[in-house]
Amino acid sequence: MSIRWIRGGVILFFLAFVASVTWPGMIPGNRIFPLVLGLPFSMVWIASWVVLSFVVLAFLDAMEERARGANSTTRPTDREGGARTGKPTSGREG
Repeated sequence: MSIRWIRGGVILFFLAFVASVTWPGMIPGNRIFPLVLGLPFSMVWIASWVVLSFVVLAFLDAMEERARGANSTTRPTDREGGARTGKPTSGREG
């Protein structure tokens, strides 16, 4: 799956998140009963969206890390230290 599709899905999720915790989307969750673990349902509705957003962002971070790992290109001289001298360069020869 392309990282572009994953990013698009995350954007759509957060648009649904904003719509679900504001007035039009809050209508299904805008009630006190049933109580869930002693909390009003409206509070559980918002808390569940917040927890779900954490899961989505953790998934996005894992996919971004995988995409960065697949696209990373390191030169062998950088890895082995063969081409680096450790001297700072001043931008002029001399």
